[in-house]
Amino acid sequence: MNNNTFHKLIYIWYDSYKGNLFHQQGIPLTGEYQIQATPLPPQSDPMQNIFGITVSVKIRKNPHYSCPSNFYGKNIDMVTALVGENGSGKTTLAQMLLDSPLPSIHELPPFFWITCSDDGRLAAYSYHMAIKHSQEEQGEPFSIHKWEPSSPPVHMVFLTNVWNFFELTEDITFDSLNRSDHPIRQSYSPATLLLHSSEIARTERYGYRTNDNKYLTGIQYYAETMESSPVFSYIKRQEELMIQCYKNTSQSVREMLGIFKEYVIAPAISAPGIQTWSSQNRQDEKSQLLVQAKQCYEKLKPQILKDQESNLCLNMYVLCLTEVYLALPNQEDEEIIKIKTYIKDTRVLDRDHLILLRQIVAWTQETPWAEQITECLDMLEQYLDEQNAQEHHPGSRKFPHLISRWQTGYQDFDDSEEMLKWYYQELQKKSSFFKRNLSFRLLPSSSGEQAIINLFGYLTDAMNQNSKQREFLVIIDEIDAGLHPRWQQNILKYLFDWLESFQEYRFQLIITSHSPIVLSDMLKEHVVRLKKKSGQILHAEMMEKPTFGANIADQFLDTFFMDEGNIGAFSKEKIQKIIHEIVELTQYIPEKNKDLRYLIESIGEDMVRNKLLYDLSRKRAVGQRKKLTEKWEEYSEEEQREMIDYMEKMKKEKERQ
Repeated sequence: MNNNTFHKLIYIWYDSYKGNLFHQQGIPLTGEYQIQATPLPPQSDPMQNIFGITVSVKIRKNPHYSCPSNFYGKNIDMVTALVGENGSGKTTLAQMLLDSPLPSIHELPPFFWITCSDDGRLAAYSYHMAIKHSQEEQGEPFSIHKWEPSSPPVHMVFLTNVWNFFELTEDITFDSLNRSDHPIRQSYSPATLLLHSSEIARTERYGYRTNDNKYLTGIQYYAETMESSPVFSYIKRQEELMIQCYKNTSQSVREMLGIFKEYVIAPAISAPGIQTWSSQNRQDEKSQLLVQAKQCYEKLKPQILKDQESNLCLNMYVLCLTEVYLALPNQEDEEIIKIKTYIKDTRVLDRDHLILLRQIVAWTQETPWAEQITECLDMLEQYLDEQNAQEHHPGSRKFPHLISRWQTGYQDFDDSEEMLKWYYQELQKKSSFFKRNLSFRLLPSSSGEQAIINLFGYLTDAMNQNSKQREFLVIIDEIDAGLHPRWQQNILKYLFDWLESFQEYRFQLIITSHSPIVLSDMLKEHVVRLKKKSGQILHAEMMEKPTFGANIADQFLDTFFMDEGNIGAFSKEKIQKIIHEIVELTQYIPEKNKDLRYLIESIGEDMVRNKLLYDLSRKRAVGQRKKLTEKWEEYSEEEQREMIDYMEKMKKEKERQ
């Protein structure tokens, strides 16, 4: 196979999937081809019917399809949108596609794919079934192959911002996501990231222990317990993705988000780990140690920082002293007590203190912690050198990293790239003093902004983790989740522009969406509508009406199964009640009329509002006439005659005038 040839997926057929959700049917992913797949009777073709299932396939080129190959972008070969109501099978289909590359790991039913190469060659790849060309009128020729994990397209990336609890209970082995030299399936969602971080937390072990599995020093207990937390691993992974998103996102997306202007790298501690463990069993020896460390931290912080709360190096110095305090043996030794007291009374950062700390670290050279804390001591020493240089040589460029200027307040992205680069390198380490004790966060961000960050961060990470692969089938479930309508207008444009900047990659995209705004950026030949048919069986069909640039209201009615109207069910019920009350209105009651008029004038649709106001005014006029008639009948004949004479007299006077 030519590595420079892209193979896009255009069709998938399943015998069944998860019971009867998808049952003996095909799902087209483009209107470029018309594909007809017909299961044959079991004994109709004994030679080919090895697995008990034979499907006759006929492929014809759609004569009306003429979409340019680079319509969505120079390196975006195809985009498909899956739409339908909740429960129509969009996420199920996305999961089915994701499972398919791993038939030897997941017990999958028989299926086949059809792909199309750059030069128009069609190929069918089958798993546990037989395929044959249709014997009817001649269609497009295609080759038939046995499905193998290496068959294209298998390099898939699944992205979603939706939290799916069931992902936490599924049997997902990360081995299966990363077989061979590069991952063949990569899944990114809040649940899978938490699962992955839990996996790391269970397998990683910090430091060395004695033969009887005891910690050599208390700091190991503190560091391992903190870093083995799934929450800690998850947070650090999210920090890494946020920085990746910034580093690889186009200027237009940065401007859209707005939050990629400033960030904070600050202490992750008002000693959260220490506080948590100190609240546990205080009779436990280790908990006692942590209580002492918490007290040490709380005493050091105001002494050293004073009015310099934003000085990052001094903050790290407080954290460094706290960890060194933990590293000291917890015993009633006069020399140890003296050193602990000296540490707790520290008020400044100077070289004498650093010398003492290095001596203490020398006692724990057998642990990885010693190397980590030494990195912090080296940075603090460099900070002192910079401070000294600036005092004696103002404006000197001898120290390009400018550690002395690093603050815990908001930093400008453009002006502090060295700081961002340094912290990102720390995040890449399995264990790090800085990773453990510092945190990265952006300007306050909304859920929509976080959704965009996740999307671009996930994609960047997938490509970084799979550097050998240059072709990706990217599945994005509910791309509009959490996005304001204005961002829904822009999301595909920004995504296409961003992917186009990665010229060495080729992409095929499959997205699911509930947004008619998103759909208005898609050609109808690339929109698949899913719906339930015959109970729980799911059915897929290509869109017939144009979607590209279509009116949003029409999209709601035609595409998203809003056949009962495009307003909320609550307002619909209230309007129906108003109509009923107007119909049943038999007499004019001012208070009732006022209430009805208020509700009618609250309706946003002009046509509905004006019609109901007209109906209400007619009812009022009829009611008033009826009331006058009833009053007239109460008068005597003499009174009625007098009133008629009076009205005739007034009429004659008016005519004379």
